[in-house]
Amino acid sequence: MHFGDFQQDLSSLDVISKDSEKIAIKLKGVPLQYANALRRVCLNGVPVFAIDTVDIIQNTSVLPDEGLAHRLGLIPLKTDLKRFNEPSKCDCQSESGCYKL
Repeated sequence: MHFGDFQQDLSSLDVISKDSEKIAIKLKGVPLQYANALRRVCLNGVPVFAIDTVDIIQNTSVLPDEGLAHRLGLIPLKTDLKRFNEPSKCDCQSESGCYKL
């Protein structure tokens, strides 16, 4: 493979809308793996809240405990990000950050 194989024409990227919180772009003629890589890079910078640890005392369902815990972790949690300190900006040195009072 040559470096020239990876060069893309950036005119195939159109910004549809943009504001301080989100951007919508349209890709044309870009290989799917490059579009997916761009999507993953963008999502990597978004703070996400999720259920991390689940303690199940009694499970009478047909799903195993691990399946229930995994499904709970997939639930999107709405959080007011203005009230949250990121771990890098938190004074308490917590790995997960903390709420502003």
